[in-house]
Amino acid sequence: MTDDVLALARESFRHASTHTATMETTDVGGIGTKGERMLHAIIKQYLTANLSCHEQKVGRYEADVKLGESIFEVQTRRFDRLYTKIGAFLEDYDVTVVYPIAATKYLSWYDPQTRTFSNPRKSSKKGTLCEGFYEIFFLRDYLTHPRFHVRLLLLDMYEYRSLTGWGKDKKRHAPRIERLPGTLMDDVTLTAPADYAQLLPAGLSVFTVKELAKALKLRDEPARRAVHVLMKLGMVEEYGKDGRAKRYLLREEYRHV
Repeated sequence: MTDDVLALARESFRHASTHTATMETTDVGGIGTKGERMLHAIIKQYLTANLSCHEQKVGRYEADVKLGESIFEVQTRRFDRLYTKIGAFLEDYDVTVVYPIAATKYLSWYDPQTRTFSNPRKSSKKGTLCEGFYEIFFLRDYLTHPRFHVRLLLLDMYEYRSLTGWGKDKKRHAPRIERLPGTLMDDVTLTAPADYAQLLPAGLSVFTVKELAKALKLRDEPARRAVHVLMKLGMVEEYGKDGRAKRYLLREEYRHV
């Protein structure tokens, strides 16, 4: 996405966020909407402001957004739950799974006794588009389908949790009230192997899972899933071993400097 297009996308997302926030009556402490999470609602508004295209019945399922012959499913986690639904949609439609990823997260705590929120604190963890591999893994059977796409939205995220968890500070396993998106940092659509190659670091050629994890700044399990995704796309192949660890070779056409 060019700088000019990204600037337009950011403005469109800002407008969607502002518009959606005024559409519904709010819940706890002014956070949330009736019956739907704000993050989900804002992303649907970003995809199209035409509300008649939202929550459309398609066969036995309901599509988050249906625009002509295209369907968009917004999913914040658990892609495994989409497997059967996506398969049904692909019989007749182009299908894009839209996945928001927190580039930077700001956490605020809600105190039910005082009915107030703490000032947001910035998390030290930085999110990247590569985190998408963790969930895409569950839909890997569709990666080579010509009508299947994944769209990654990299966002600043504001998370609100309630001080009703365990422990002295009541933060352990504390329930999340809401997540609200801030600035849109990037919007990337993945369809062909060349698109996925753009998520990989420059100079990558032969690697183990641990080496890929380090290069992508991921934990080992997400990196392992990334390897499965890349193999399904035909981008990598097994290339011997380094001790007990398997080595993988990234095909030359998908490497970049």
